[in-house]
Amino acid sequence: MEFEKPLFPGYVFFQDTPDRALSVLRSDYTANVLAVFDQLQFERQLTDILTALESGYGVLGARDLRPDQEVRIKAGPLAGMIGKIARIAEQTAVILRFDFLTQGAAVVVDSNDLEVLD
Repeated sequence: MEFEKPLFPGYVFFQDTPDRALSVLRSDYTANVLAVFDQLQFERQLTDILTALESGYGVLGARDLRPDQEVRIKAGPLAGMIGKIARIAEQTAVILRFDFLTQGAAVVVDSNDLEVLD
């Protein structure tokens, strides 16, 4: 049996006008609607995470982000993406930040594919 769990449980992403967002908030199915103040950063970070999910790499949810060494992925389908290094279950992972939710996605990558940024 295969089981999939949402990367960001409890969140649904949509783009609409403020008036339409208010109608979503008023529905019986929505607890809150969060405003996005930096739309370009939001879209870039969400696109990075979606690309990671489609890449075939193992992707895990990452909460409580802590500052670590910043790296750039230099090889493979995620080449050019920047994140923070983390250790998860003795594997090297890169945290792709999603600042809007103060969460991220941990992508397990080969440490040889990483370049440390100064």
